[in-house]
Amino acid sequence: MSEHCDIAVVLPAFNEELCIETTLNNLYEELRIIGLSFEIIVVDDGSTDSTVQKVIALQDEISDLRLHRLDRNYGIGKAIREGVNAAKASFVLYTDADLPVSLKHLKEFFFMINNKKLDAVFGVRKQRNEGRMRFIYTVGYNFIVRVLFGYSVYDINCPFKMVRSDCLRQINLKSKGPFIDAEMVLLFLKKGFKCSFLPVKAEARIAGLSHFASFDTIAKTVFLMLKGMIIFMMNKNK
Repeated sequence: MSEHCDIAVVLPAFNEELCIETTLNNLYEELRIIGLSFEIIVVDDGSTDSTVQKVIALQDEISDLRLHRLDRNYGIGKAIREGVNAAKASFVLYTDADLPVSLKHLKEFFFMINNKKLDAVFGVRKQRNEGRMRFIYTVGYNFIVRVLFGYSVYDINCPFKMVRSDCLRQINLKSKGPFIDAEMVLLFLKKGFKCSFLPVKAEARIAGLSHFASFDTIAKTVFLMLKGMIIFMMNKNK
């Protein structure tokens, strides 16, 4: 792998043994078809299943695959920050390990950000397949963000974001939890970077259960998002 490449794809992963192999193979094939030089960075967020072992096994087949291990489960924010900080590419794409957004958008996003001279392209999911409770908290959360920060963003947590690495180095991501998505978008907009929001197709989980399958998990996520929002508001003028 060269010291520099076109794009780094960052995949935070926690207990994704049922889908990680399919995800990495699909991602590798899509990147090869597009013809970009790339690196794939899996950030294992303290998995207790065989996620790490399966990633290591694939490194013989995918030479551009890197594994970054955290010593325990810190949360998705920490995992994403570790991944983007480790990237050596001109552009960074972050998405989830279960590929909740169609990889067919990867080429479209790269064309937009590279050819249109954008600093960031953020996905907005259409026709989302999710439970009623998750839909309600998603709509409510996005509404709160719009009211508090004044930006017309309607899917701020969409896990499909492509940004320029040099712009990433100009912001200071701090969130350890799920507020990381909102933090990234808000900081890019606050900096005045050229951003575009594109519709993307939501995909069903490849295998296994969603980490948002229970009410307790959703409640915890909402709490962490609101906590992250409060901390962000307290620190935004510092």
